[in-house]
Amino acid sequence: MLNNFCPHKLFFKKIIYGNVCGVIILVLLLLISCSHRKKSIEEIVKELTAYECRAIHLRNLRFELADKIRFTQDSLQRKTLLKIDTAILHTQFLKMNIEKQSLFTQSIQLADSIKGKMDFIIANYLTDKTKEAAFNNLLNAALKNNDCK
Repeated sequence: MLNNFCPHKLFFKKIIYGNVCGVIILVLLLLISCSHRKKSIEEIVKELTAYECRAIHLRNLRFELADKIRFTQDSLQRKTLLKIDTAILHTQFLKMNIEKQSLFTQSIQLADSIKGKMDFIIANYLTDKTKEAAFNNLLNAALKNNDCK
């Protein structure tokens, strides 16, 4: 009798024939988890606006840092600097390069997030040209209202 014992057969028999309540609960959980509310286009525009404003802010920080780096490089090339000044400028230059790398990493991560969000929006919301035009208008208006600079 033990040679014919298969635990997986007993398990399936119990689920199929004896545990109807468990199956009903499982189906209800699946229905509840799959019936999440679809976000409105306005909510999505609001999220994307926050990403875009952050991207604009990072771009401005990168431009400011690039100006500082150029100024520091120009200053380091002057032959009239004292050794102390050169050492200070060189230290600042090294710190700016670390900050540059940090801004670069943040920018890449944010760009990936925006791309992922846009891929999702295009696949799930922007199914025709009229929805796309409406979305672009909402996004442009939201960016103007937030004064992202």
